[in-house]
Amino acid sequence: MAQLSDAACFAKPPDNLVLTTGNPAHSWEKWKRRFQIYLQATGASSKPGEQKVGLLLNHIGDQGIDIYYNFTFLGDRPDTTAIVADEASRPRLPAEDRKDYDLVIRKFDEQFTRRDPQLMLREKFWLHLHREPGQSFDSWVNTVRERAGECKFPANFMEQAIRDKITFECREDSAKLKLYDMGGNLTVEKAIQVLSLREATSHELKESKTSTIDAVYVPRHQAGRRQGFRPSTPRHDERPPPKKDMGGIGFSACKYCNTTHAWGKKNCPAANHKCEKCKIKGHFSAVCRKTRVGQIDVEPEGTPKFIGVVGQRKSNNMTTHMQDDDSGWHINLLAGDEELSWCIDTGAQVSVMPEKHFKAKYGEVMHTDRKLVGAGDMQLNTIGCVEMNLAHRDNAIRERVYIVRGASKLLLGVPGIKSLGLIHELPGTLVFGVLKPEQPSTLALKRESKKHFLSCSQG
Repeated sequence: MAQLSDAACFAKPPDNLVLTTGNPAHSWEKWKRRFQIYLQATGASSKPGEQKVGLLLNHIGDQGIDIYYNFTFLGDRPDTTAIVADEASRPRLPAEDRKDYDLVIRKFDEQFTRRDPQLMLREKFWLHLHREPGQSFDSWVNTVRERAGECKFPANFMEQAIRDKITFECREDSAKLKLYDMGGNLTVEKAIQVLSLREATSHELKESKTSTIDAVYVPRHQAGRRQGFRPSTPRHDERPPPKKDMGGIGFSACKYCNTTHAWGKKNCPAANHKCEKCKIKGHFSAVCRKTRVGQIDVEPEGTPKFIGVVGQRKSNNMTTHMQDDDSGWHINLLAGDEELSWCIDTGAQVSVMPEKHFKAKYGEVMHTDRKLVGAGDMQLNTIGCVEMNLAHRDNAIRERVYIVRGASKLLLGVPGIKSLGLIHELPGTLVFGVLKPEQPSTLALKRESKKHFLSCSQG
């Protein structure tokens, strides 16, 4: 008994008998084979019939138990199959016992073979059995084999039925034609090999075509270089906090007002300003990135305005344009309630303010398409322009001042110098028109202007 208990612990009992799917007779035959294997594994084959019937009812499940209790077990009765001279001498059959294991097995066999559904199952196999969407090929082959076994095809026809069903259900015409070309040499193993390989190749090809790229890195210096691409201006509440400059002091210029201020929409002077160019609120027209339909920014005719000497720090591969010993002449001008020190530059055709000196109170930054060039015809980085009220003693003027990124000091150009009456025109010495390439160099012109200005101021 100890050996039987130990074996029963390791032997796997069969699952409950399921009669709701497939052929019930086939399901019973499969379950009976598994139960007999279980009896052999546990050593219960030699046990009394009553114990084996108990094991059968314990593992067959509710459906099998209901069938068992509906069996009719006959009592003592005459044997009607025997041939006798008179009825008095006819032998009698013993009563049927519910505890007889072999009798119970025979009654289950009779229950499931009473009506053979082979024709119905074969019709279902050939006409109604199809591959489910998303079902793998290996699972499909196993389903075909199982359903063919339920149909009880002849042994010499079983493999052909499986081969034909797999071939007929193939949905790819190219693969089906390849199987047809093999003719009588096509076996079930070759059909499975060809279709399995085709299935794997098609699946890999589909994955490669439908694969997506999660992210594409675009270098910052290449962003927006496509022809016709104009990035839209994000709102204040969508932009990230500004990064600190290379020196770690202050913040970089705001792209909506072109000034430096604490981060946040409420701190931007352009937050409630309506752009004159695109009519959208939130930025100055000088930094507007949008262009109206039919509007084209055209560089005005004529030579770009020349800035004689603009002191610039070395930045972005731009060299310094002013010598360290050339300090120039300076004058204090009132801009509202603030006094600013301007360098008088008779070689400059316009007035210039460095970007770092600009404040919102000076006025609204306007967009300009005017190009400014320095010594050597080097183009300057012009941010925009602003109309400023400047005053010196009793003289007050309204001067257009250009804001230049990288400039080191305030420059008062020739128009402002003349309007304030700071110098007078000296014929043959100062030229107030557009400078031509064939004219003397800017440095020589400025040095000559210094001499005449000193003579005028002294005498």
